[in-house]
Amino acid sequence: MRQLNQNKKPSKFKTDCLGICERRSGYCTGCGRTNEEIFDWIILSEDEKKAILETPRADISKAQ
Repeated sequence: MRQLNQNKKPSKFKTDCLGICERRSGYCTGCGRTNEEIFDWIILSEDEKKAILETPRADISKAQ
């Protein structure tokens, strides 16, 4: 598990959260991200965040 770096600069990438979260089948029905992506967001590197934001989201209709 990663350790939170207390000296880390604020991220230039904002989360793609829509504020309508409901997790089903391992995905958020609002944004389509995985539970792992959501939970790890604050400790991910800038490159990891960029990769997540550039990756097509899950088909949310299938998770419902």
